[in-house]
Amino acid sequence: MKDKKQFRKKIEEKILQGAAADTVQRFGSAVKEHIVSLTGKDSELGKELKKSLKSISKSKRSEEFFEQNTKQQAGFSAEVKASARATAEARIKGDKTTTIRFDDIKDAQNDPIIDICKIDAFGKMIKGSDAQMKFVGDKPEEMLEKLLGKKFHKYLDADVKLSIPDDFYDELQSNGGLIDTKIEKLTKQLERTKADGKIEESKQIAARIEDCKKIKKNIRKSGLTNKEAIEAREHPRLSAAKDIAKVSAKAGLEQAAIGAAFAGGTSLVRNGVAYLKGEISGKELGINTAKDSAEGAAVSFATGAAGSIIKGVMQNSSSKMVRSLSKTSLPASFVILTKDVGKLVIKYMQGEITGPECIEKIGEQGFGELGASMYSTLTTSAVRASASAGTKMVAGMVGSTCGYLAAMYVYETLSKSIKDYQFAREQRILIEVECDEAVQLIEKYRAEMNLMIEEYLKDYWTQFDEGISAMDAAILNNDSEGFITSNAQIQEILGRKPQFRNQKEFDALMSSEEAFTL
Repeated sequence: MKDKKQFRKKIEEKILQGAAADTVQRFGSAVKEHIVSLTGKDSELGKELKKSLKSISKSKRSEEFFEQNTKQQAGFSAEVKASARATAEARIKGDKTTTIRFDDIKDAQNDPIIDICKIDAFGKMIKGSDAQMKFVGDKPEEMLEKLLGKKFHKYLDADVKLSIPDDFYDELQSNGGLIDTKIEKLTKQLERTKADGKIEESKQIAARIEDCKKIKKNIRKSGLTNKEAIEAREHPRLSAAKDIAKVSAKAGLEQAAIGAAFAGGTSLVRNGVAYLKGEISGKELGINTAKDSAEGAAVSFATGAAGSIIKGVMQNSSSKMVRSLSKTSLPASFVILTKDVGKLVIKYMQGEITGPECIEKIGEQGFGELGASMYSTLTTSAVRASASAGTKMVAGMVGSTCGYLAAMYVYETLSKSIKDYQFAREQRILIEVECDEAVQLIEKYRAEMNLMIEEYLKDYWTQFDEGISAMDAAILNNDSEGFITSNAQIQEILGRKPQFRNQKEFDALMSSEEAFTL
């Protein structure tokens, strides 16, 4: 009964994983935009931005004009970040248009009026989408006076859209707000100057009123606040991470609703039948349905949230193959796969299954999930591996595993032929003989694989045990340094050269231009 329940849950997880594919693709593409805004490199399109959050944060500031320089550079950060947020939102909606800094348009000439605009899927600028970003003044009142000043009058003459900080917008634009108050005040002044016959002064005031009306017509929210612009300048990685976290959480919540509806619906039917048959009470019906709904929501939230981040990272990978894999269901599969493999490793550590059983079940999970899309990568990596003891074992195990899988495939295919079709007696006998031969191959390759695994685990058991124990302790103590160091040691046992061995090296990798290898 327990096995049947576990099997049912496994099937439901696979269905929920499949249902998350569209969500992961859309929100993953949104995550990618925030990664690009940080690094400035769009590997998918083969482009490099003129300015990125990281490059702007490295800009010099003089001691004499430190605050002024910071504010100006925060304006550039606002352009990059606003573009990324707008494009990310478009990707979530399935919209292929891209919001971009005008300087990043191919072959674009410098334009002092336009900061950002939208381009279509072919890279052509969309008419009427151009705007000027203006993050000036410490208060809404100061911003309004600056926009009315001589320095910024060229934007009013061009009648261009003005993207301003979100935290200034409502105070300026609302009915009875600062702009309306300014227009009302100027209108009263105009009435007095006209009454006094001051023609020239009246013209100036009338022109100022028109400028106020243009500002009211053209200002719009940029998509971020002054505080967020400063944070993007001072802490670019934190700023991008926050946006990625928001996107992934939104993906998780969207998918959780789908998961809860699916799991709750199937549970209601299943438990409803059990209730009608008298196997459970009405109270149990309600509890079981609620529990299954919650579990479905949890699985779907994790798949949507984590899957979108994995998708985003893969989509902007420097590896063409990884970028191709990001367009498949692989990102969503990784979430479920990691959880399943983790459970198997724990069972092995607790002595519930043997080493060969652990590797075999991981093979069933891994190859079943990743399939042919990862097969060539695995074998190529094994061939290119160095000749250390660990990598020799890995290469040997890959060979035995591939032989085992090939034989299993033959056996399963032929067995299905016997069940599904009514062959003539002669054909049936021939197929059964071939099945027997396939079984012998399975036993041979499995014996080779078992021996190799047992020998390997025997040699490295103590080091594995110490490394995993250290990782467990690090998790409990919230010790990232200890976790990274222990993880690196286990990678070295397996013959892999870690990209980083401690927190300092990890931070250096994240700040460098070197590609992060999955």
